Amino acid sequence: MNFYIKKNSTLPKLTVEVIVDSRTTFGNTNESFSSSTITFNMKDVETDIYKIIGKSVSIKEKYSTGDSPLKSYYLETQFTLKETIKVGSFIGEFKIINDQGTEILPLQNEITINIIDSFADPNLCCRPNLL
Repeated sequence: MNFYIKKNSTLPKLTVEVIVDSRTTFGNTNESFSSSTITFNMKDVETDIYKIIGKSVSIKEKYSTGDSPLKSYYLETQFTLKETIKVGSFIGEFKIINDQGTEILPLQNEITINIIDSFADPNLCCRPNLL
């Protein structure tokens, strides 16, 4: 999954859908997943150094109309201006912490976060009228 955000921006929020299936998610059930602590980490592709470690994530349950035993959740995090100050490519990962231990949440696709140059001038706003 590719995610793009402009330099010095806080939006859009990074949102990832996770489907909880006890056969594929290291023994987690829907109940234990929703009561777990989930954090977000972001690592620079070039330097292999983490830029973000342990950032809190909001968990929202996706409501379905069917009677499926599988549940979907949205994991969402919003970047700060400090976190998007450097242009580059980063790998995002979610870490789940519960009574069974701590593990990186397995996702189908790797999350590549691309912070791209902004064409807006941050010093342009609110200049006095010089007429």
